[in-house]
Amino acid sequence: MPTSQNANNKDVVPRDTMRICFVLNSVLSRHASMKRAFGMAPYLIERGRSVTFCLEDAEENRRAVAQIVGCEALWYHQGSLWQERSAKRRLLSSRDFDIVHFCGLGWRNALIPRLDFRGVGVMDHMELESVSRAEQLPRRAMQYLLEWGALLMFTHTVVVSRYLERMFTSRLAHLGVKRSILYLPFAANRVALESRPAVSSTADTGEIAKRRVVFLGKFYANYGLREILLALERLSYVRKDWTATLLGNGPLYSEMTEFIVSKGLSDRIFLPGFKTGTDLEAYLQAADVFVSPMTDTPIDWARCPGKIFIYMMFQKPIVTCKIGENYEALGEDGYYYEPQDVDSMVAAIGGALDAARSFVAHYDVTRFTWESRATTYLGWLASVHPLAGTGPQRHKTSRICNI
Repeated sequence: MPTSQNANNKDVVPRDTMRICFVLNSVLSRHASMKRAFGMAPYLIERGRSVTFCLEDAEENRRAVAQIVGCEALWYHQGSLWQERSAKRRLLSSRDFDIVHFCGLGWRNALIPRLDFRGVGVMDHMELESVSRAEQLPRRAMQYLLEWGALLMFTHTVVVSRYLERMFTSRLAHLGVKRSILYLPFAANRVALESRPAVSSTADTGEIAKRRVVFLGKFYANYGLREILLALERLSYVRKDWTATLLGNGPLYSEMTEFIVSKGLSDRIFLPGFKTGTDLEAYLQAADVFVSPMTDTPIDWARCPGKIFIYMMFQKPIVTCKIGENYEALGEDGYYYEPQDVDSMVAAIGGALDAARSFVAHYDVTRFTWESRATTYLGWLASVHPLAGTGPQRHKTSRICNI
């Protein structure tokens, strides 16, 4: 059965306070779409709004919710697609929310405004599965229908990329339908920059003077990991003043380990696994260059890699492509290579290594924080609901670490 946390919130929240519910899938570490809700929630609460999460009952999610003072949680148990949708429908109907924000398009979030829940429905598009060649054709076709259906049923749409903004604006114009679309990429929380903190890892043994290349993310084939390894192998032939740490895990972990050993790069490329919290921040603080591979495909143009904003908080050179939100955010501060061109990546990493110790970022990191995104979101909601612009300022709340 669905359950709630702080259930008496229904009675204690003044009716002149905007009530926002974020509807989520899965758990925080596996579903990037949840990070928007958890990232903005503390700042929305500070500005006097009521925030509720409707999410899966899992220990990881409970720990994350506990870090945000003043939020409510409505829990559903993991189940089939139909069980999850039914549970969400019951939970949402138990509250009078002003805004019901679905974080991610999918059949588990395929509820119908005014029929399945009250309040203004907001659909948050975070990727474009309908063009993913990794998916079977029937699934891609169903996602395509979902995209169109959500545009018609939800009067308010949020997108993570300019690509999606342009695509959906064009689709709506084709239909002659007016809808409100908000461009709202992912973000990160500010960090206190340090000069050169020590990192306790094999990568530092005898390598203190060498510059550090860092990648953060899942080890999937379409995330450019093979491309990175090939580029680092070629880089090792021409210069020795670097080490590389690839943080994360995933299906390619074993293949990557075998490649590193077979090429004799075990003293130069390190795979410490999945890191969180202060351990992860220490690795990121110690980096000299970050890498964020992209490909020239609709999938990468449509998505928004959250790690680009995490990297930007540390104000170090970032190697990537002039594609999508990476280029939108970095502008001329990026070190760019041609997509899927290993030699071009080698040159870009080399240039970033040369500039690492003297690099000065020209972007304003405050523009890419969750606090800034929350301000933009509330400004947009002001045109959606009369309560969006109201609400007393509250005490500072705890932050979820989105690193």
